[in-house]
Amino acid sequence: LNIQTSSMMPWNRSTAIFITLLLLSFISACQRPVTDTQASLFKGQVATFNTPLKKFSDAFMWGVSSAGYQSEGNERNSQWYYWELAGKTKNRSGRSVDFYNRFEEDIVLAKNMGATSFRVSVEWSRIEPHKGEFDKKQLDYYKNLVQTIRKHGMKPLVTLLHFTYPHWLDFDTDQDRLTGWEDPDTVDLYVRYVDKVVRHLSP
Repeated sequence: LNIQTSSMMPWNRSTAIFITLLLLSFISACQRPVTDTQASLFKGQVATFNTPLKKFSDAFMWGVSSAGYQSEGNERNSQWYYWELAGKTKNRSGRSVDFYNRFEEDIVLAKNMGATSFRVSVEWSRIEPHKGEFDKKQLDYYKNLVQTIRKHGMKPLVTLLHFTYPHWLDFDTDQDRLTGWEDPDTVDLYVRYVDKVVRHLSP
């Protein structure tokens, strides 16, 4: 179960947990066979409801997700942060839910809810704050995050890009009038970043 917001507005921690529990309860209820009394309420569909739904495979991953910029808090090097400063967003992320410092609390909560996987995203703007300069401290932070998910018996799923990118990509340093993802050079820079992250996070 992959839960994420459709905008950049951070969710309140309690709201996110409540909605996750609500959805898990709904899915659990859908797996229960419907009684004849319940089925009789649906005229013409009794045959359909008399057949129990199939049980989910043991390999099915029940999980939750978080997105770096929306949950970590205090990230000041991405293009979204500067869009916030320019008034281009309705809300500012600020500390958000402070996932950066409290991630293990959320991982434990997810485990206690029965989740078997936890999706996180890594922030390119933290890892490469300046073009060509990789922050090993941040790489180690995300490695620890992934290892903590494993420690609590869940499978980590890592998103390498979740809408945000380093602010320095918005500067036209080669004078080709292209910036961000409109600049073909960004693809090569992204591949370099991915290679660095994947090698560092690998077991």
